[in-house]
Amino acid sequence: MKKFIRTAVDLGKNYFQFHGLAGEGGAPVSRKLKRSKVLEFYAQIEPCRVGMEACGSAHHWARELIAMGHEVVLIPPAYIKPYVKRGKNDAVDAAAICEAMARPDMRFVPVKSADDQAVLMLHKSRELLIKQRTMSVNALRGHLAEFGLVVAKGIGRVDELLALAQADARLPQIAKATVTELAQHLEGLDQSIDAIDDDIARAHRKNPKSCLIDQGARHRHSDRLGGGRQRSRSGRVQIGARLRGLAGADPQATFQWRQGETRRHYQAGQPLHTQDARRRCNLGIARGWQAQRRSRRLDQRAAGPKARTAGGRGTGQQAGQDLLGDHDNRRKLPHRDVRQGMSPVPVALRGIQGGVRRFEFGKR
Repeated sequence: MKKFIRTAVDLGKNYFQFHGLAGEGGAPVSRKLKRSKVLEFYAQIEPCRVGMEACGSAHHWARELIAMGHEVVLIPPAYIKPYVKRGKNDAVDAAAICEAMARPDMRFVPVKSADDQAVLMLHKSRELLIKQRTMSVNALRGHLAEFGLVVAKGIGRVDELLALAQADARLPQIAKATVTELAQHLEGLDQSIDAIDDDIARAHRKNPKSCLIDQGARHRHSDRLGGGRQRSRSGRVQIGARLRGLAGADPQATFQWRQGETRRHYQAGQPLHTQDARRRCNLGIARGWQAQRRSRRLDQRAAGPKARTAGGRGTGQQAGQDLLGDHDNRRKLPHRDVRQGMSPVPVALRGIQGGVRRFEFGKR
């Protein structure tokens, strides 16, 4: 019998690609196998470690090879991609699987048993049926909306919509027949979903791991409700107070009150946030450019609508005074001597934050 330290199989529909190493640093063995010859080929080699990509039918082949005595590991496709060389094909993919499975820190996917695969099939089928039911309900709503029949949202309103369709005399007979077909289809989907729910419940009761997880979740839930009574009670009181405050407060009034508090704090020279108060920072310095922009908005709001429209980009630009003088003074100066005819003269600043230096005209 042939001996390999590790082998890899790239799965396919009809043909599988085999890649094996007889020893570290040795020449690899690459072979293309038919689907029907895979188990026969592995029966001729000694039990070894087999790596496969965790894709469709991987769990089936893993179970078959494990029954023959091989050790099978399943690798997520995302962990194999870094080891793929250029010129991607089946042989390159098999070599990448063989290289990835040799990494000491590689993570693998647990092999599912036949029972676990069957339970997973139940959940996937239920998800598919729910999607089909949602599509059918949306189609029914869309068709009947063209005839003016509309009800509120929700799966529980479908019966009301069907009753309206059957009672409406203006609805054509062909449309009523189509509605009947869709209603029967929805009824069949509901029955199938209910049957799958019963199967899932029975599988849960038979699986000890699932029952143990459910029991642990119930214990944690009871501990949150009963254990730590003083702490949980205070937490519930706080949450209840917050919910009552949110339910009874007017959002617009709350927003206006907060704006008024912010304005009063700013006018009084107090910090805006308690975090800034701990740092002993004023509003003009605290929280960087955000607080400075907020202070400019408050200045413009206090100055009136003209300052808000003129000072869109902040004080010192359009909102400030004309640094070149009025229109008559500008016309008296030659265009090329405008900068030469000015001399900077420091004057009193217009506040703490402005920092504006006014230019006056003087002799050269």
